[in-house]
Amino acid sequence: MNDRSKELWLTLMQSHLTDGEAPTTEELEAPWYIKTLQAFSGWFASLFLFSFFGIFFDSIFENGIFATITGVLMIVGAFFILNKPQSDFMEHIALALSLAGQGMVIVGLFVLHTFTYEIVFFEIALMEIVLAVVMPNFIHRVFSSFFAVIFLIVVPNTLEMPYTLTYTLMFFTVWLWLHEFSYPERIRTVHGIGYGLTLAIISAKCTSLFNWTSLLGKFPQNSFDFQLQEILGEAFSGVILLYVVFVLLQQNNIKMKEKTSILALGGTILLSLASMEAPGIAFGVTIILLGFAGSNITLQGLGVISLLFYISVYYYTLESTLLDKSMTLLLIGVVLLGARWIIIKLTTEENEVENA
Repeated sequence: MNDRSKELWLTLMQSHLTDGEAPTTEELEAPWYIKTLQAFSGWFASLFLFSFFGIFFDSIFENGIFATITGVLMIVGAFFILNKPQSDFMEHIALALSLAGQGMVIVGLFVLHTFTYEIVFFEIALMEIVLAVVMPNFIHRVFSSFFAVIFLIVVPNTLEMPYTLTYTLMFFTVWLWLHEFSYPERIRTVHGIGYGLTLAIISAKCTSLFNWTSLLGKFPQNSFDFQLQEILGEAFSGVILLYVVFVLLQQNNIKMKEKTSILALGGTILLSLASMEAPGIAFGVTIILLGFAGSNITLQGLGVISLLFYISVYYYTLESTLLDKSMTLLLIGVVLLGARWIIIKLTTEENEVENA
């Protein structure tokens, strides 16, 4: 409610024509199809604009310094557009302007042959980190966080450490989701960065399952160093899952001596050991737990999709007959159903004793 409306409400109260608190008016949002049309129009208009620059100013891409400066100016222009209230049309134009500017900066950095590619990737990652924090737009933060992780992961891949930074960033992502409500005034920023980090880690994990991350490395996929890092990385993923379970138990005031804690920690250890054989399971379960703890349906959905993908990859890469695979799935299903029944029974009995 603006100042004029507040004055009008106060006048009505003084005249005894109304009573109580002033009504809060919510802004009406446009339907999704209108927003989709505006977004399409914004990107379509930007496409013509950038095509014009590409045709008549192609010399920009040949000069690294000029391309970098032009890209920075485009990003600054997008920042000022996003920093003011505007329509969805202008918002998507700003997003397209920023992405094009980032592309020009990247081209400019690669054109300048004064440093190695590792430094270029690192500088691009730093730029994306700054944009993820500074840009006042949710979608932009998701994109920037995603590309920041991707370019950061490329650096250790070229230095023969493909899994070192991936699991470090995984721990930071988990920590961010566990403390998302600690910064209520920045909850939108935390969510934007969190989703970008989560999507990037899921993508990096998917590429590692197919050994695509080693393509940028300087050692073969079947080398001892590569396999050792893969095993250590998956073990660290299990440690992260154990950390999440421990923190959630603490947040819910469940003591370590209770049956619930013992079952949860014991099951987590077994699941982490299983993830050593089927990589990705521990991380998928971690995302699901984080989404469930924060009542975040989107995060739960990402966790379920990633978990199904990791299990499917493991299933189809098994060097076994279809009959053996089917029996394995049947056994896993029976074990999971049995574990669910035991957990429900024990926790129900414990709650009945406490209530008595």
